This record gives sequence, structure tokens and C-alpha cells, in this order.
Amino acid sequence: MKFPLIVSLIITAISLRFQPCKAAEPDAKNLFTIMEPSVVLITDEEGSGSGVVIGAEGLILTNYHVVNTPLNITVEATVEENGKTTRKTFPNAKVSKVHHTNDLALLKVDAPGVRFKPAKLTKNASDTAAGGTCFALGYPLIPDENKPVITITRGIISAVKRELNGVPYIQLDAAINPGNSGGALINEKGILIGIPTLRFEGSDSIGLASPLLNLKMDQFVDPKDRKGDPVEAKRLAGIAESLYMRDALSLGSNDEAVAVAIYLQRQAIALEPNNPELSLSLAWMYRRMQKYALVRAYAENSVRLAPENLRARMLLADALSALKEPAKAAQQRLECLPLLTDQTEIKLRQALFENLASELSSADDSVRAVYVVSWSLAAMGNTPGPAQRLVLQKAARTVPDDFIQKIMAKKSGHSIAEMNELARNAPKAMPSPAPAPPAATPQMPPVTERNTIVTKEVTFDPGWTATLVDAPSGVHYNEQKGVIEWKPSAFGSTLEVRVLFLLKNESGEEKFEVHKVEIQGTDKP
Repeated sequence: MKFPLIVSLIITAISLRFQPCKAAEPDAKNLFTIMEPSVVLITDEEGSGSGVVIGAEGLILTNYHVVNTPLNITVEATVEENGKTTRKTFPNAKVSKVHHTNDLALLKVDAPGVRFKPAKLTKNASDTAAGGTCFALGYPLIPDENKPVITITRGIISAVKRELNGVPYIQLDAAINPGNSGGALINEKGILIGIPTLRFEGSDSIGLASPLLNLKMDQFVDPKDRKGDPVEAKRLAGIAESLYMRDALSLGSNDEAVAVAIYLQRQAIALEPNNPELSLSLAWMYRRMQKYALVRAYAENSVRLAPENLRARMLLADALSALKEPAKAAQQRLECLPLLTDQTEIKLRQALFENLASELSSADDSVRAVYVVSWSLAAMGNTPGPAQRLVLQKAARTVPDDFIQKIMAKKSGHSIAEMNELARNAPKAMPSPAPAPPAATPQMPPVTERNTIVTKEVTFDPGWTATLVDAPSGVHYNEQKGVIEWKPSAFGSTLEVRVLFLLKNESGEEKFEVHKVEIQGTDKP
């Protein structure tokens, strides 16, 4: 009885010893807990992406196309500060280096006293095996979602070595969605083996990640030294331009075409970041969408790369004006003046002068505003338009009349240096008397000139013909009587008005004169 039992036990032991063991399933929940602090959210005004911490002092690895932007970059990460784990936002992160061929970049966060949690980087080829389990972590953006949240998706490594345009990739079937780009691709041990980079639209379960095995710091260069792919950039920009023109032909009704054009143009810029025309084209596309902060960013980038590009500077000025920054807009237009040539389109020159004068006036830079009006009339050979007349009318409140007339009498030889000199040495107009303090209770004004028509006789030099070009509401010039007639508002507080005349003589010369009409009644303080 004992022998068969012993034999049975031995056989059982042998069968158990040689029975294949079932591999333990990777614990996705545990891997997520370990990796979450190492994966960061990267945002700018255009959108969002992901990154992975590889240095405790704030060094982050991500895709180049995520951070290839002139916009301010913000990083949100889980960090250690004062012995506590906290979630913090870091503005003004800077791109320090980019990979010379692959779609990778190093982002640096300047955060003294804060410690980031680096991911564990791959060091062995065995970490990445075809058929092995992998996990992708990042911040995919869901439409209409206010803020992305970190996610983890499981998949397998379909191929270890794939090439696209000569660039190596890891192929995987884990979901890679917009916003996942730049995040983490880890194996079942939690080792960082790649950076999810792109997916094939229209194909199921085909995603690509940039491999990290054998990645070295000396493979990264300054962003301006990256060669890129000008041929592919030109191809993508050409498609983007076609879509943009399709919207123009549909009279600006095809927002979807413009959105796709913007996406392709951004990809083109990633391939050739130092091409100013690519940034300028993208700025125009954003102008069509009325996203003026983005217009400003890409127009500034174009100007930085090509400072003498007149259209880039004018577009930048337009964006600054739309953003209610008239002084900065005016400065950009001033930079445009030396760039004008005889070949510059008349409409372009006219728009430059008119907008510049208006912006200087809005910035209370009255002398230079008047000078620009004078410069415009000398260069264009025309008479003041409505916007220019308003500039002169406003300037007359703070600049003496004779000084305005001196500037307007100039017919040639205008320059920025002279304009700045006049602005520095301009005399100040006498301030208007302060209005009387309001009465404790509303009272009707006494019956004075405020309730009647105020007149003033005006005369002009012999041989000159006068034309009224600008006057406040209620003012009329009676040419037959040679008088200015003004009917003040019964409830107004204005005590005087200024009237602008354009004078011409038989030889064709022109000059301006300003005449003042004052209330002389008892209600004047």
C-alpha cells in the first residue's frame, strides 16, 4: 500500500514541477500610481500635450511638435516641496534643446526648492520586445472638456524597429490620442521605453513612439540649429495654403478648412522652424479666426526671424491694435516707415500712415500723431481723411495751434529723427480753465450765450481759399458772412471749440489753420 502511494506522490510532484507557470498580469493600477507624478501636462494658448520628467530639477522630455511654439509654455506637475507632495503650475517653461533628427525636445522648468519625480529610463534592449505589454500615459484632450486629465491605456508592442522618413519608431496598438503626444510609453515593469508621438489616421491600432534606448544628451542641439525637413515642410504648407484659399473663395464660411490648414501649417513649422514665411502664414490664418493673441505670437516670431519684413510688422501692429495696445502697435508701425519703398503698394502705405496716426493719438502722443499726418499728406499728395482730421482735432487740445500749423506746413524731408526731436521740444498748450464744481442740486443754466448761437468772425490771408475740414457737432462756417457759428448744448459743459480749416492758394500750396470760438456768457467760470 505504501509503495503505490509514494509513486503517486512522486509523479504528482514531477508533474507540478514541469507544468508551465502562467505569467502574472501586469498591475496597471500600480503602474499608474508609480508613473503619474512623472507625467506632466504641457499647455499653451493653442492647446495641450504631455511630457515626462527625466530630471529631479525640472528637466522634461517631450515631443518637439508639442513645444515648438513662440507662445508661453506652462507645465503642471506633481512635485515635492517643503517635504510635501503638491500639484503646481509653472509658467514660462523654456525649450532648452531639441533632438537633431527625432521629434523630441527637452523642456526646462526653473523651480528652485522644488523636486520633480523622474521616470526610470530604459537601458537594455530587452526592455522593449515585440509582443510585450506596454502602457501609454498622458493627457488626451476630449472635445468640450475644460481641462485634460491623465489616463493610462494598455496595448502591445507591435514592432520594435519601424522607420518613417528615416526616423526610428516603436509601433504599438495602445490608443494614442491628441494630447497624449509627448507622454510616457512604459513596459510592464514601469520602465520608460518611448515617447508616444503620432498615430495613423484612418488605421486601427497603429501608433508610433520615439524610442529612448541609446538616447544621448549630445544628440540634442539648440533649436535654431535643427535642420528639419524643408521639402516636407513646403509640401504641408502648400496643402495648408490650398485649404486657406478654399475658405477665402467661400467668403470666409469654411472654418473647418481653416482649422485643418492651421494644423498642417503647425506641422510645417515643426519641420522648418526658422522659416519666417511659415510663421507669417500661420499668423494670417489665426487672424481669419480672430485669435489675435496667436496672431501676435506668430507675427512676432516672423519679425524676429526677418526684421525687415514689412507685411509681418504691419500684421503684428494690427494684432497689437486689436488687443488694445496702441502704443506698442504704433511702435511697430514706426519700424515700418524705413521699410517703405517706391514699389510699396499705395493702399499699404495709406493704411500704414492712417493707422499709425490714430494709434499715436490714442496713446496721447499728439505731436508725433500730427507729424505722421503731415508726413502722409506729403508722401501721398492728398487731403486729410476723416480719421486724420480727428487726430488733428484731438491734438489741438494739448498742442499750440501755431506749432500744429508749423508741422502741417512741412511739405518734404520728413524723418523719424525729426519727429522725435519735435516731440521732445514741443511747447504745451495753455490748459483750459477747470470746470466749476457741480451744484449741490441740479440747476438750469442762466440765459446766456449757451442758449444762443455764438459767432466769431474769421479772416484768412489774401489769396488763400479756406475750406472747413473738421469741427465739433453744432459748428457751422458761414462762408458768405465769414463767420463761424456755434450753438452750444444747453446742458453741456464745453466752453470753447476749435475749428480746423484747410487753406489753398492759386499755386496749389496748402496749409492748415485752427480757429477757436469761446462762450462769453455769465455762466463761464
